[in-house]
Amino acid sequence: MKFKLYANCIPTKGAQRSTICDVQRGDIYLIPNALFDILSQHPNKSVDEVKGYYDESNAQVIDEYFSFLIDNELGFFCNNPENFPDIELAWESPEVITNAIVDIDSTSTYTIDKVLQELQDLGCKNIEFRIYNGYDLERLTGLLNKLEDSIFRYVSLLVRSHYSFSVENIKNLCTQFRRLQSVVVFGAEKDQTEDDIFYTTQNIESSNCCGVVSYKYFTPNLKMFSESRNFNSCLNRKVSIDVKGVIRNCPSMKEGYGDINYTELREVIRKPEFQKYWHITKDEIDICKVCEFRNVCTDCRAFTKEPPSLYSKPSKCSYDPYTTTWN
Repeated sequence: MKFKLYANCIPTKGAQRSTICDVQRGDIYLIPNALFDILSQHPNKSVDEVKGYYDESNAQVIDEYFSFLIDNELGFFCNNPENFPDIELAWESPEVITNAIVDIDSTSTYTIDKVLQELQDLGCKNIEFRIYNGYDLERLTGLLNKLEDSIFRYVSLLVRSHYSFSVENIKNLCTQFRRLQSVVVFGAEKDQTEDDIFYTTQNIESSNCCGVVSYKYFTPNLKMFSESRNFNSCLNRKVSIDVKGVIRNCPSMKEGYGDINYTELREVIRKPEFQKYWHITKDEIDICKVCEFRNVCTDCRAFTKEPPSLYSKPSKCSYDPYTTTWN
């Protein structure tokens, strides 16, 4: 009987250890690099065939490896593994822009309606509003009302705490606006979680607070895995508007591409200099390219260790794949 990994269980090799990501169930399994080598160099073989490539002293370890894979339902034995093809990891999307960040504070004067209409014209389905100050429940409700007849499917919200943002009021808001999938209220009196509503005491002053890379943000699903293999896991098909109305890849990035009040988004996103970040994968980024988590991890090109380099490691990532530790 030959061994076959389930198609949804995809290995990634790191500097010191590897992972198997189950993109169907959303699980990540840590494995030794030796097991990764067996799976990649001897696919679709029986255990005895695999043992034949190694010294007899390795037989027990090899048995333990395959027991681990079977016990965790990461693969199966069969007579015809060729009948179970691997998942195609190409990534494509019909939308010109798939996601957007819109930053707002008390100084913002750009026209929100223009932003929302142009994003819809580009097919954007996912939008995140980050509101640093100046909003209460009434004003927030007015903003969300603008999305009622829109094509947006997923709306997330990061907003500064206000006395009107009680748990009950925010829950009612999520019930009223079904597109609203996630709400983070920062500057709250205490940390609290209610379903997809998060209250945090953290104070977020501006877009400079963005860019943290953490295991908390790992996304082990097929969309993330396939997109990160082919494109940048943060900036691909993204456009952003900062608090002053400047069009950017991300509000935290230095490059600006015009004022949204006077510039069409469609013009900007066609520019090669705007799209250059879309194609930087984790396989090209220093340190990240030997990290076992690189295909399920987000990226940041705004805050990097060596800013002149397009391929520098994110400066707000504290993981070292050579020591497998988070600092």
